[in-house]
Parts: sequence; structure tokens; C-alpha cells
Amino acid sequence: MTSRPWLLLLILSLPACEGCAREDRPYTPFRIASQTPSSSSAVAPDSGPADAPTDTAAPVRAPARLVAPPSERVMVEGRALEAPAGRLIAQVIVHDFAGDGTRDAVLWTVPKNEGPVGQLVRTTSDGRGRVLYTTPGWLPSGPECHHDASLVVTGSRSLTLDVRATCKVGLLPGAPTRVLAVVAPSEDRPLRLALRIADLPGESGLTLEVDGRDRDGDELDDIWLRVGQSWRSTKTQAALVWLARAQGAARDTSEPARSLGVLAAAALSRARRAATAQSALSEVAAIRVLASSLCGEGGRPRLMLEDGSAITCSPALLADRLLLAELHASLVQKDVQAAFGAYDRRGWYLASPTPAQDKAAQKLLLDRVKTVRPERKVLSARVDPPRPRETLSPLAFDEQGTLWVQSVSGFVRIGEDGAAAPSDLDSEAPWPRTLALATGTLTGVAYACERPEVLLTWERADGRVDAIPLDVLAPRPGSCAPGRSFAPPSWSPLGLRDGTAEVLLGTTPAGARTSLAEATLRPHLPGAARSPSGRWLVSVSSLGLLVVGLDRAELWTGDAVDPSGLGSCTIDDAARSVACVRGKAVELFRRG
Repeated sequence: MTSRPWLLLLILSLPACEGCAREDRPYTPFRIASQTPSSSSAVAPDSGPADAPTDTAAPVRAPARLVAPPSERVMVEGRALEAPAGRLIAQVIVHDFAGDGTRDAVLWTVPKNEGPVGQLVRTTSDGRGRVLYTTPGWLPSGPECHHDASLVVTGSRSLTLDVRATCKVGLLPGAPTRVLAVVAPSEDRPLRLALRIADLPGESGLTLEVDGRDRDGDELDDIWLRVGQSWRSTKTQAALVWLARAQGAARDTSEPARSLGVLAAAALSRARRAATAQSALSEVAAIRVLASSLCGEGGRPRLMLEDGSAITCSPALLADRLLLAELHASLVQKDVQAAFGAYDRRGWYLASPTPAQDKAAQKLLLDRVKTVRPERKVLSARVDPPRPRETLSPLAFDEQGTLWVQSVSGFVRIGEDGAAAPSDLDSEAPWPRTLALATGTLTGVAYACERPEVLLTWERADGRVDAIPLDVLAPRPGSCAPGRSFAPPSWSPLGLRDGTAEVLLGTTPAGARTSLAEATLRPHLPGAARSPSGRWLVSVSSLGLLVVGLDRAELWTGDAVDPSGLGSCTIDDAARSVACVRGKAVELFRRG
């Protein structure tokens, strides 16, 4: 330690985050299948037998006529249509649903006096009425809730109803707020399919497009549902298919795994090219968000069957392709740190890679780093577990390579022999273990279940805790499914930049990114994982200690390095020594 004092406190301005926990987004209405995705979207091309309808005619599509304001009586095509007693007509569709030349009317009706519960009613040419569908009881309703409905003919014999509830009162996190129902009005069992959809904070609404053309030649309307989602300006789209059968709609279980796999294969292809590697990383994240919305394996699906059960996707192949895409894209951009982070998160998203893919991923990484087999020494100095809000390490090297420890017996320096010697408290003082912001104190990391991202938490002066979303997706299922648990990686703050925190989640960089070249120009933050000059960065990987410098990357591994349980690491300026905490013990690793 030099004679000049440590920098005791970093105070930088960080804007307030009112509303970070939720983004209010307008309702995305039901869309018909004629819409064409943007060329910049990551959309699976139509391929394979399930995509090819035997009915080669253009998709049937006709939106309902809106009745504003809703009325008890409406004239349509020269016919007077009357609402059932106590109800009002809000939308009308007239169509030959039976294929016999007779145009029947289907009415979307709402209560006349109170309650948003809607009913779909068929009125035949002779004036008889039949209730086809009633909005389910799980859809939020009441004086504080409003229902938006869209009614569209989507097949020669079927229509699609999309109803979304918007409520002023708070709802349970993850509660479904939207129903999509496909109805065949002329059949004895008119309801073909009903789905529950939940909206989550921080995510765009799902877009649902139904194409009801016959796909297997039995002259019955099948259901081809395209589910789209945008994640940070990247659009993705996958498919779900139900084929019409006498006993009801039968799901094609090859979807959405097939269309998600096509997306992942396209992202992997782009990940291998320098010009498209960055966009491939955006696509990987967007595909994972969409897959988490659709697949029950993620623990928090947003689209479920009518009874609340989840759709399974068998995502092992998807996990393999997305891991490889993220690794290749990071390595093409020469970002070894991000590549190791991708590998260490390999089991976070729906499924772990297959053993063969895991081995291939390790080879990709090991080919990019120099292997170092250090010596290990357990020091006599002991440290206390971090107190609340203590996020910086009790270990730090100074410019001369001396290791300093905030130990249980006081502030000590470590000599060449590994022994602890008291500091000269007249000239030296320990650095603060907390990272102070202008609006509060950094407190930790939260792995959210009701948001797609990992959250960085900080506490205001009044005790309130706010969360800042990071640019890393939270694990799915993680601990978000019953009976599942998640062991988060060690994490450490690296500093603040432009009002945004920069952290390491294990080996994954998150938040503000500062290059090593830029880090050499910034003040050193004692207790961070960077060396005093900013030339080196150390992090704990599942494969060992990852040491990344301006001119090379190293993996410190071997019998002396057991990464499990290591944390709060720091490194000296010569990259000769790394110190970490395991429990209360301090372990020092040195080049052999």
C-alpha cells in the first residue's frame, strides 16, 4: 500500500428509476395472417409439410363490423339483428360458416348494465340464437377492469376472438389477462381452441396471427398460430399448430420446437460472420425470450392452454444451437469474457446442452486462452461474511503488488510468505465496501421471475429498494418453477459509468461495458475485480479463474484451482497473483 490514502467513496449521479419494474405498453390487438414481418426480423421461414395448406386459396380473413356505441338492435345486410335480453351488440360478423350458401351472423355482445363479461352469439337466418362462447371466469373483470375485443374470420368455417383485460387495480404477478379463442359457429362443439395469455413487465405484448386454412386435406379448418414478440427491437416469430379432428383440435407436437430451431440455426449462421455477429447476439436473446414465453420448461410461460397447463417444447436442440451461436458471436468479436459468460450460463435457459455440445463448447473456449497452472496458498488472514450492502471485496492489491485484507483482526497487508502484518493505520485506511450512488447504495442482484432480465438492486435513503434491469436475461426456470432451485453465481461491481453500474455476474459482464483499454484511464475502484492499473480483469468461471488482459486471455486451472465457492476475487498489476475469498478463508493463487 502506498502512502497516499485510498479513494474512500465514489459518488456518481444515477437517475431515478421510477417505473423500472414495469413498462406500461399499449394493447397489441389481434392481427390477421396477411401481415408480412420486417426484413430485419428473425422470423422462421415457412418450410416443411405442416406449413403447406392443401387449400391453396388465400387465407380467409374478414374483420368484424364494430357497433359504436353498442346497441340492442343493428341492421346488417338488410337484416335486423337483436341482442339477447339484457345485452348489447358490440361487433358483428356475417359469413357462411356452414358452407351451405347461408350467411349467418355472429354477434359479440356485452352486458347492458354492468360487468365486462362478453358472449359470442350466433344468429341464424330464421332468427334463432345460440351462445358459442363466454369469456372465462379467470379473465379479470369487474368495475376496475376494461375488456378490448377483436373478432376476425380466419378460416372458411371459423373465426377468432381475442379479448384482453386492462385493470386499474393490481393483479397477481403473471396472472393471465388475455384469451384467444378459435370458434367454428356451425359445429355442434363450436369451441376449437382457447388459450390463456399473460403479460409480464418489461416485455412487449405477444402478437397472435391465426391462419385457419385446411392443412391436411380433410376439408376442416386447422389452426396455424404464429406467435410473435419483440425484444429490444429484435422481432421473432414461432408457430403452434392444431389439426381439426372429430374429437377436437389435436396439437402438432413438433411445434414450436421446429420453428424455434429454424430461428436458432439462422442465428448460428450469422454468429460466425463478423459483420452479423452483434445482430446474432440480439437474435439469441430475443429467441430465448420468445421460447420462455411459449415453453412450459421455462417455468413462466405466457401462453397456456385453456385449463392453464403449459405447452412443452423439448428444447434441448434449441439450447445447443443458441449456446453455440452466443459463443461464436462473442469469439468472432474477440470478446473472450462474454464467451466464457455464455458458457457459464449454459444451463440457464430451458435446458442444458447435450454432453457432446458441452464438450464442443469447452474446446471453442480453451482454444482461445492460455492455460496457467498456479500454486495455491491459504492465508492466515480470515474475513467476515459481507454485511448487508457490502458488495466490494475485502481484498485489494496496490500498485506495488502488495495484497491488503480487511480481516476479522483488522486491516492487514500480506507479505511474500503469506503472513499477515498490521498496517500503519496513521497512513493507511481500508476502502469502503459499499458502492454509493447519488440516489442510494448498491445492494445486490435479483434473478427475477416476473421480468425477463436480471435486476440490479439499490437502496434509497428512505429505505425503499429499486431495481435496474441489466442486459442479461434471467434464468428460466431458475427458481421460478415449483420444486426448482437456482444457485446464482458470485457477482462483483466493477464501477459506475455514465450513471449506470458495471458488474460481473460470475464471468458475464452486465450493465455498462468498459473496455480494458478504457479501464486503464479510469480511477481504480479498490475491492473490484480489476487490477490497480485496469490492465487485468479476473472472474470465476466453472472451468477455473479467467484472467483477461489487454493482449491475452488466460485460464488458471488445475488441481490447485477449485472454482466452486470462490468469490470476491482481485488481481495484481503484473497478473502474477490472484486473491479470492472462500467462506471466511483467503486463498492466494500465484503463477508457478
